Amino acid sequence: MPTSAFFPLCSSFLNAHFLYQILSPPHFLHINPEHYRGIILLAQTQKYVHLKGEPLMIINYETKTADVVSLLEQAGYRKSTVVAHQRCYDDLQMYFTATGRAPTMEVALEWLENRKSVWAYKTYTQYRSALFRLECYVLKGSIACGYCRGIDDFVCQSMLTGKYDILLRDFRTALSANHAKHTVECYAANCKVFLAFLSKQGLASPSEMSIEHILGFWQRVCETQCSSGRKKRYVSAAVSLLTHLVERGDIPQCYPSVYRYGAAEHLLSIRLDIIGAAFQPSKDLDPLAAGFLSSLDEQRYEASTKEHYRYDLTKYFVFIEVNHLEFSPESVELWLEHSPKNTLWGRRRHTLALFADYLATGNANKESCYTWQPLQIDSLPAWSRKIILDFVAERQREGLARNTLNLCRLAGCRFFGFLDSKRVCDPREITPELVKEFHNTDKHSTPMGKNTYGIKIRQLLSYMADQKLVPQNLFLAISTKCAPCLNIVSVMSPEMESAVYQYRVDATTSLELRNAAMVILGLRMGIRASDIVNLKIADFDWKKLTVSFVQKKTCKAVTLPVPIDVGNSVYKYIVEGRPQSGVNGDGYVFIRHRAPFGGMKTTQACRYALKEIMSAHGLELPSGQGFHITRKTFATRLLTSRNSMDDISNALNHALPKTAEAYLSRDEGGMRLCPLAFESVGAV
Repeated sequence: MPTSAFFPLCSSFLNAHFLYQILSPPHFLHINPEHYRGIILLAQTQKYVHLKGEPLMIINYETKTADVVSLLEQAGYRKSTVVAHQRCYDDLQMYFTATGRAPTMEVALEWLENRKSVWAYKTYTQYRSALFRLECYVLKGSIACGYCRGIDDFVCQSMLTGKYDILLRDFRTALSANHAKHTVECYAANCKVFLAFLSKQGLASPSEMSIEHILGFWQRVCETQCSSGRKKRYVSAAVSLLTHLVERGDIPQCYPSVYRYGAAEHLLSIRLDIIGAAFQPSKDLDPLAAGFLSSLDEQRYEASTKEHYRYDLTKYFVFIEVNHLEFSPESVELWLEHSPKNTLWGRRRHTLALFADYLATGNANKESCYTWQPLQIDSLPAWSRKIILDFVAERQREGLARNTLNLCRLAGCRFFGFLDSKRVCDPREITPELVKEFHNTDKHSTPMGKNTYGIKIRQLLSYMADQKLVPQNLFLAISTKCAPCLNIVSVMSPEMESAVYQYRVDATTSLELRNAAMVILGLRMGIRASDIVNLKIADFDWKKLTVSFVQKKTCKAVTLPVPIDVGNSVYKYIVEGRPQSGVNGDGYVFIRHRAPFGGMKTTQACRYALKEIMSAHGLELPSGQGFHITRKTFATRLLTSRNSMDDISNALNHALPKTAEAYLSRDEGGMRLCPLAFESVGAV
C-alpha cells in the first residue's frame, strides 16, 4: 500500500507527528501488522493520538490550508473571512520557508504571539481563528471547531491528561443532560482553560485545590479578558465546574460561592495579617452543616430562615478558607469583627451560636441559645393548644394555603393567650364579654388588619360551636371594624379573546406555540398560572381527553376535561415547539427555552405570554390585571351561560363554594331579571 494512498485516510484523525514517524522510510517498510490494524481502527472511529510533549506536525501544509479555505467557501463564509484565512496561511508559509523550521502548530502559535504587538487586534484575532480551524481540520478533518477565545483553546497548547482529561469528559456529560450543545461546548472550552490553569499550578488533581487557586484564576481572567461579557462567561463556566466538583466530593461546598456571590474582590479585605495552616478547613464541616440545617425542621423553622442560616454559614466557611483557620470560638469572633455592623450582624452571631450548640450537643436545641424565644403556642395550656391544632388541621383539609393557616394559628394563639391571662381554664367559661374585651384590646396598626384577625377569631368560634364547646352565636361578639371591600371583577373583552384565538392559529415559532398553549389553558379551562407551569406530560390522558393534577394553592387533586382546541395547542407545542435539547425537562410540559432547560420556578412566563399576545394585536390588559384575568373570564363565561354556582365552583375547584359569588356582578343580563322595587329602598 503506497504512503500517498494510506496517509489521507488517517491524517485527519491521527496525530501527524506520530504518523510521520511510523510511515517515513525506513519505518514504513517494517510496520507491524498489529500497529497497522490499530491505525485503521482509530481512523474509522474518528479518534486521534497526541503524544504529550510531542509537536503537532502539519503534514502537507499547502494541501491542508487549501482544504480549509475551500471548506470555508463551501460553507458560505464571508469573502473577507476567507481572504483573512488565506492571508494568514500564506504569511505563515513564508515564515516556515524563511526560518527553515518544521511546520508545527507549536511554531505557528509562537509566530502568532510574537507578532501580537505589531498587528492590529482584529488581524490578530482573525489569524488566531485561522490557525484554530487549521488545527481542528488536521486533527478531526472538520472546520466545525467553535469559537477560539485564546491560545489556551488550542489542543496543542492546553492538552489535558490524566485526571483532568477524565474530569472534563465527565463534566461535559453532566452538562449535556440539561444544556444545549452550543452551551456545552462554550462551557467546556472555558473550563478547559480553568483546568489548564490548575495543572500549571502543579496540582495533580482538583482535590488539591485551595481557595487561592480560585482567586488566582479570577485575577488571570481580569488581566487577560478586556470585556465584562467574556469575564462573566469564564466565571459562569468555572462556577458550574466547581459545583460539579462539590457534588463529586472533591472540594468544599463554599468554593463556588466565591464567584457566585461576587466575593472574589472582597476576599482580600478579610484576609488576616497572620493566617493559619489548615487545608480546606470547611470540607469536614459541610456534612455537619447539612445535619444542622436538617435538625432545624424538628424545631419548625421556616424554609426562608433556614436559607438565611445557610448563607451565613457559607460566608463564615469562606472566611476560614481564606485564612486557613479551623472552626473555633476564636475564628468565629474574628469573622464577626470583620463583618459589617449592620442589621444582619446579630443574625450572623445567632447563626454561629446555634451551629456551635449543635456541634456540642448533637441537636439544635434553641432553648440553650440566648436569643431564642419560645413559640406562643408552646406556652398555652394543653386544652387550648389542642383546639388550635384541630382548628388549623380542619382548615388545612379545606385546602387553604400555608400563609392562611399560619394566620389562623397566630390569631388563635393571641385569643387563647388572652384567655389564659384571665385564668380561663375551660371553653365553657368563655363569655361574650371576654370575647369583646379581647377584640377591643387587641392592637393593630390599621382597621383592615384588626378586621383580618377578627375574621379568623369568628371562624375559630364557629368551629368551637360545631364541636359543642361554646354557644352557637358566640362568634357574633366579634364586631366588624370595616366593611369588606368588593370590586367588580375585571374580565377580558371580546376583542382580547379574539386576539388569543387568532394568535393560536398564527403561532409558528416555538415561543409562540408555548405562549398560545399557556394562555388557552387559562382562558378555556380556568387553570391558574401556578398550576400551568407545573403541568407534566404524564398528567394528560390523551385517550380520555382529561388532565389530572394537584392544585398548588389548595393542594386538592383535580381532573378536568380538555377541550379539543386546548389539547391540540398543548400537543402541538410538545411535538413542534418544545426544545429538543430539553427532551426530558423533568417531565414538565412547559420548560425554559434557554439553558438550563427544565421546569419553570415562577409564573412569569404565563404573564409574559398573555402580554405578548395582547401587544401583538395592539391591545393592553386592564390596569392591575395579570394572567389571572383568564380564569376570571372563564368563570364569567360559565355564569352568563346559566350554569349553577355549584357547577362554577366545581369547574374552578374553589375551596369554598361561595368564592364563585364574586362573579355575579359580571352577569348583567341575570342582574336585570331581579331588580329591587323602589319602595323597598325608601324611594317614592
